[in-house]
Amino acid sequence: MIVTIYYLIPGLRDLFSFPLFLAGSGILLVGGGWVLGKILVKRFKIQPIENYISSEVNPFTNAALTAKERVHWNAMVVLLKKENARAPDAEVARCVEQMNMYIKGKVPFNFDELDDFELGEES
Repeated sequence: MIVTIYYLIPGLRDLFSFPLFLAGSGILLVGGGWVLGKILVKRFKIQPIENYISSEVNPFTNAALTAKERVHWNAMVVLLKKENARAPDAEVARCVEQMNMYIKGKVPFNFDELDDFELGEES
């Protein structure tokens, strides 16, 4: 995009070399993003995403969780833990058992077969 801008604006090639234009536009974009971020955080009190991840903040209202919301979030965690505690699907369990047989050495794994493996149709 910067290359396109450099060649589309008439007379720009006469004023700046491309490496100088590239460096200047990079500094301008990074610096502008940094300043915009500072303004959003300081003036408009918009919190960075790291704050949502590490604290109990409601991402929709940008405020601390109320007691009711905290109960709902904790209930959701309990439900997810119960869901994950259920027995896995029979097909998944069978695949896991087969992999465990390879891992624990009950079935010999043929590494030479992997070396000879080729994509495409069988010959």
